Amino acid sequence: MSSRLDRTGASRRTDKDLAARGRGARSAGVQERRKLEPDAKFATTLANGLQILSMMRADGIGVTNAEIAAELQLKRSSVSRLCSTLLELGYLSKGADGRYRAAPHVLTLAHPMLASLRLRQRALPDMRDFAELAQANVSLTVMDGLYSINIETIRTFDTAPHIPEVGMLVPLELSSMGRALISMQTDAERERILEEIARARPENWARFGQEARDEIQKCKERGFAIALGGFDPTVYAAGAPVCRINENMDVAVGCAVPAYRLRPGELEEHWGPRLAALAERLES
Repeated sequence: MSSRLDRTGASRRTDKDLAARGRGARSAGVQERRKLEPDAKFATTLANGLQILSMMRADGIGVTNAEIAAELQLKRSSVSRLCSTLLELGYLSKGADGRYRAAPHVLTLAHPMLASLRLRQRALPDMRDFAELAQANVSLTVMDGLYSINIETIRTFDTAPHIPEVGMLVPLELSSMGRALISMQTDAERERILEEIARARPENWARFGQEARDEIQKCKERGFAIALGGFDPTVYAAGAPVCRINENMDVAVGCAVPAYRLRPGELEEHWGPRLAALAERLES
């Protein structure tokens, strides 16, 4: 086994750290789209309300009025009105500590989408078998602008320092599944996406851009891409394109393994090809 990353090392990120990173990605997403595609028809108030919902923390700690105002660069009075509306509609709750948290009614927003993705149910047995075999988290993801968003995850015991929950948002360039999703696009669309990522996230692109391009090309040739610690330095992952569903939704499957469990080259030589075979089965 590789000793590059120890399971108790200081470099390990916690679920709380990754939740915060995903929360930042969500709140930045609309701002990036507005910069890239300005539109006079854009309803700013609606967008701000939706961004508030996307800021709710996965760790249950909640967010304050001040934190929302700072993140979205809004006046506190504007945040108060928006949150009051969301409270009235049942999408938020407010605790005695003054923090806002997602309320159960918010689940109704995701239900129509998740219920319509029949591939999720059909893929579960094969995903579970692969997860147990590889002792990995195995996920399905779709493209959401310049991000991938998880729609299903099978987890096994002690497989990774974090669990990629349904709804988790990850920059396309950082993850193996994101790179697999980009590989599914036409040449022109692929270049457009990469150029937008480079403009929207120049720091990420300077560090991971060439690696992402290389893995996207390899994915087209061998059927899978890898990411060695892009989103989380303690996790190595492979991702493979599956198919396009509902006319315009591309789906990829991925497996994530703690880096300390892998021998050098094991992901590329062993699990990557098996994942590509799993993707082919899911497509059929």
